[in-house]
Amino acid sequence: MKHGCPCSRTSAKHAAPGFHRARPAGGRNGPWQNDPAIAACALLRRLGKAKRVLVVTPASLKGEWEEQIRQFTDLPVRLVYGGIVARRAAYDSGVFFTVVNYEQMIHDGMEVNSRFKPDVVVLDEAQRIKNWGTKTAQAVKRLQSRYAFVLTGTPIENRIDELYSLMDFLEPRTLGSLFSFNREYYQFDERGRPSGYQNLDKLNERVAPYMMRRRKSDVETELPDRTDRQHFVKLTPKQQQVYDDNADIVARLANTAKRRPLTQKEQERLMIHLAMMRMICDTTYILDPKVRDCPKLVELEKDPGGMPRERRVKVIIFSEWERMLQLVRELCERLDLGYAWHTGSVPQQRRRAEINAFKSDPQCRVFLSTDSGSTGLNLQSASWSSTAICRGTRQSSNNASPAPGASIRPGLSPSSISSRKTPSSTACWKRWRTNRPWPMVCSTGAAT
Repeated sequence: MKHGCPCSRTSAKHAAPGFHRARPAGGRNGPWQNDPAIAACALLRRLGKAKRVLVVTPASLKGEWEEQIRQFTDLPVRLVYGGIVARRAAYDSGVFFTVVNYEQMIHDGMEVNSRFKPDVVVLDEAQRIKNWGTKTAQAVKRLQSRYAFVLTGTPIENRIDELYSLMDFLEPRTLGSLFSFNREYYQFDERGRPSGYQNLDKLNERVAPYMMRRRKSDVETELPDRTDRQHFVKLTPKQQQVYDDNADIVARLANTAKRRPLTQKEQERLMIHLAMMRMICDTTYILDPKVRDCPKLVELEKDPGGMPRERRVKVIIFSEWERMLQLVRELCERLDLGYAWHTGSVPQQRRRAEINAFKSDPQCRVFLSTDSGSTGLNLQSASWSSTAICRGTRQSSNNASPAPGASIRPGLSPSSISSRKTPSSTACWKRWRTNRPWPMVCSTGAAT
C-alpha cells in the first residue's frame, strides 16, 4: 500500500443496503448529506465491519457533526482539539466517531494511521482536496481505511481533474493515472494546452457506480420562495479617491499585460490593488483604521431588510473583511441588538457557542460572519439574510463575496448591499449561500 494509498477499500455502498434512500435537502435538521453517511457508519458498526470512524471536516463544522451524530445515534463521538499531546490522546481513545479538521490532518495523518486506525474515513466538504497537488490533498490521501465516503456539493468547480482528485482518494483505479485521464478527457491545442473536454459521457458512466446525487431540479418544488434585493450605495468622496487611485494602477498594469506577459511581481501587485478596490467598496476602515467612511452602515440601518426591527426576525450578515464586521458590531451595540460573532479570530470551540446562541437565544438577533461561516452551517433561525458585497463584480459560487480580479460595470456604483428574505429553512439557506446543485455523496466501489 504505497504512501497509504487506499487502494484496498471495499464497498461501503454494498455493505450498507438502503444507503441510496437518503432523503433530499430540506430534511429535519442539518445538511442532508451528513445523515446518510452517519447512518451508513452506524450500520457498518452493527454488521461488525467498523469499529472506528474518522470524520474530516472544515473546522467550523465540527460542532455540526457532533450535534447530528448525537441527534441520530447513541454512538460515542469526540471532537479533536488542542496540542499534539491532547490530539494523540484523542486518537488513542478510539472513540467510534472521531471528528477532526483538514488542517490537523496535514500534521497528524501518520499519527491517525498508527494510533486511531480508522475503518471508515468520511470527508465532508471534500472539495478541500480537489487540487491534488496541495498539502491538504496529499495528507488526506495518505489516510488508510477499508471504507470511505466523500461528501461534497461541488465535485467540479473549475476543471474536471478536480473530480479526478476526489476519485483518486475514493477508488484510485477507477480513472487510472492522471496522465491517461488527461489524454482521454481533455482536448489540447497545437501548443499542448487544454482547450476543451471530450468523452464526458464516458466519464459520467465510469463514476456513476460510485455516486449518489440530488440535483436542485429534484427538490425545486420543495424549496420556499426567495426574494433578492440589491441597494446601490454611493461611495463617499474619500472612498472614491482611494478607489480611483488603485483603479489607475490596475489600468496601467492591464495595459502592460496587453504588450507583454506580466512578471510575477507585477501579477502580485495587480491582485493586491484589485483586492484593495474591493475593500474600499466596503469601507476605508479596512485599509486605514483612522478613516471610517462606510455608507453601507447607513443603508443597513435604514433598510427594512437590514437590521431586525421585529422581535421574531433574525439577520445573517456576511462580509469577507472582519474590519467591516467590526463596524456592524458597533452598530448592533448602538441599536442594543444582541449578536453572534463568527470569524476566523474566534477559537473553534467558541464558534459553536456563538452559533447556538444565535439559534436559541431570542435576544441574539444578528449573526456576523466572515468566510469562516461560508460553508455548511445550519442556521435555521434566520428569516432574513443580508450580506455586504461589492456591486458590479461577479459572485463566487461558494461565498457571498465577489471574486478577485472582476471588473466594475460602467455606470454602476461599485458599492452595494444585497439582502435576501427567506423563510426559516435550512434548504433555502443552503440554496442562497451556495447557489449550486444539491450535494453529492460518493461511496467507495468494490475492490477488485
